Amino acid sequence: MVSCYEAGMEGFWLHRALEERGIENVVVDSASIEVKRGRRTAKTDRLDLGALTRKLVRYSSGERKVWSVVRVPPPEAEDLRQNDRELLRLGDEKTAATNGIRGLLKTQGIRLSRVRELPKQLSKLRKWDGGEIGSELGARLLRMWERLQVIEKQMQEVKKRREELREQDTPVAEKARQLQEVCSLGETMSWRLATEIFGWRTFQNRRQVGALVGLVGVPHDSGESHREQGISKTGRTRLRASLIELAWLWLR
Repeated sequence: MVSCYEAGMEGFWLHRALEERGIENVVVDSASIEVKRGRRTAKTDRLDLGALTRKLVRYSSGERKVWSVVRVPPPEAEDLRQNDRELLRLGDEKTAATNGIRGLLKTQGIRLSRVRELPKQLSKLRKWDGGEIGSELGARLLRMWERLQVIEKQMQEVKKRREELREQDTPVAEKARQLQEVCSLGETMSWRLATEIFGWRTFQNRRQVGALVGLVGVPHDSGESHREQGISKTGRTRLRASLIELAWLWLR
């Protein structure tokens, strides 16, 4: 018995459950499944099921390029990825909270250089006409500042946990320590590359690495038209951005 499902909110628990029951399963990248380009295309669960079944038959018959299969990480490696991903998410929340505070102050004609000192300066801040900030706006700003403190505290806890994970005797931690010996690679970047790419994956050439993170070219050659459409931009955006940042660090 062979089965498949599209990668999504289910993650990989369903894949592991099927394999434990002796069912061969593949997790499919939904972006690689062909769709009709008509103006209006019917879409129902029954039609999607039929399309997936036909492609699964072709894939099982040896036509490997019918779609892209997601490589399922080991449970241990998948768990270690949570640290860096949480840190990135907290960083976004910190930026949103900081910009939110600055944005609310700008609506009153106030520019605050240091958000960290907001509680001390709130009573001294004056609007564009010299008046005091309204009580409700002040209370809202303080609540946003308190959320910002919680985010920063959690970021410190996650970073401390990452240092503990780096010292453990695991393949991912060992790869992170090796990567840090490369020029321009620090603790954050080496840990990200180890948990997402090199800690548990195997590659045959550099093009496979580029394809994983969307850093391969996408040519458009049709008739007399020959042009390059740029990089494919597949995979995780943050990971691709980190590799581009690393390339700039090497150049500098």
